[in-house]
Amino acid sequence: MLREIPIIATLTILFTTPVISLFADDYNREKIFEARYGTVVIEGDKIDTSRGLGLKDYTISYNGVGAGVIIDPRGYIVTNYHVIDGIRKIQVKTFDGTQYQGQYICHDPVTDIALIKIIPNKPLEPIRIGDSSKVREMDLIAVIGHPFGYVYSVNRGDVSGMNREVLVTQSLKYTNLFQVTAAINPGNSGGPLLNTEGEMVGINSALRQGSMLIAFSIPGDFVMEVGAELVNQHTSQYCYHGIRFKKVDLNLIGTSAINTDDYKVVTVHSVDPGSPAEEAGIQSGDILISANDIPVERKLDFQRAFLELREKNSAKVVFERNGNRYETEITLRNPRSRSDNITIASATPGRANHINQPVANQPTKKSKAEILADYIWNTFGIRIQSVSQNELNHQNPRLVSNSTYDFWGAVLITEIKEDCLLYQSGLRVNDYFAGLITAKDQWNIRVPEDLKYIGEHWTPNEMGEVVQMLVVRNQEVLGGELKVIATAKTQMVKQ
Repeated sequence: MLREIPIIATLTILFTTPVISLFADDYNREKIFEARYGTVVIEGDKIDTSRGLGLKDYTISYNGVGAGVIIDPRGYIVTNYHVIDGIRKIQVKTFDGTQYQGQYICHDPVTDIALIKIIPNKPLEPIRIGDSSKVREMDLIAVIGHPFGYVYSVNRGDVSGMNREVLVTQSLKYTNLFQVTAAINPGNSGGPLLNTEGEMVGINSALRQGSMLIAFSIPGDFVMEVGAELVNQHTSQYCYHGIRFKKVDLNLIGTSAINTDDYKVVTVHSVDPGSPAEEAGIQSGDILISANDIPVERKLDFQRAFLELREKNSAKVVFERNGNRYETEITLRNPRSRSDNITIASATPGRANHINQPVANQPTKKSKAEILADYIWNTFGIRIQSVSQNELNHQNPRLVSNSTYDFWGAVLITEIKEDCLLYQSGLRVNDYFAGLITAKDQWNIRVPEDLKYIGEHWTPNEMGEVVQMLVVRNQEVLGGELKVIATAKTQMVKQ
């Protein structure tokens, strides 16, 4: 039930005391050192496999080192994707020396920002986040990282340039970067760029080869905006609330061409008709104050509130509307329950909408695409999204040069039943499913119709005992421990 709650004004009395500079140039040493608790070491063996000169493949293993920042006490970490790209087992070490096994969650290939997770034995201390829109040339900064394996090194410098553009590879270009003079070396990637109060205002991502004290950091506001999208991408697999936010042009963050209120004030842009949020009384224009007792200062805070929640769980939300503060509770639903039906909206402000009857009160006829999606879900236990050859190559640039396979496209796994044989054989959400190989046939999988054809023409006698799945994960076709090129019993289709 939606109810109004009073806004309590808090009077803060400031006691003026002499401030002793811990560095001669006004760094708050204690706050900067505290930021190490919100920073992690990321290590792991990377494998480079190359083709020998007409003989056989050879493999080189080396230890990759980088950093990351903790964004949630439950062990969620943001880093650069290139830090974890190709690592067989992600090893994460916190400042107290505890070692954890890291789990890849998702990443944005355009911005090179990734989300990973550990399961800590106690709540972690997230990095304190500052306001990168206030950063200017000549501002003093500090960095924390692990250059060449020297863990938790702290260096300082200043901002020497703004809005830099750096082409890293043919498929990766950074824009609107901070140029800094701090000593950033291999191993600093993914670590925090700090202001003098120890607040993160950027993520260290690149350095200029062959130069001294020229390095680049992604602005923190940009990182938090992308981080919010990554967390939402993760949570939306498990629960649905129906609140949408205004899309922000990431290329404009840090420039005068964007209104910082678009991402500094967390305002509801729209609410899906008939969604749990609408039923809870939330409307477009509401300003979010807290969610599940997490203060909402940016979109990332709101999206974090739904981490590890599932359908039927409830989330308490506090918001402001027309100067009044309200509290309500959203009962989450399964992501597949969202409806595109036109619904009758409530005309009474501040009240929950209990009228969700489709227009004309008639059942909606399923489209051919929906019927096909249901067939694939019931037959194979997966929901999918078509990916073209160009898109697959763009999302996996390293695959183009390293793979021995010619990929003509694939389907992206967006949901999978944990009791289906594809899951038991190693297939996971966010995998690219590109083909099936039997003793008799090889099927390319590029569109949903390909799976329908396989389901209708594949019989146990034709399959034989074992089949191979052609799957792309983290820009590689993998096997061994990850079971990505995995086996599946013949009952996959006919069980």
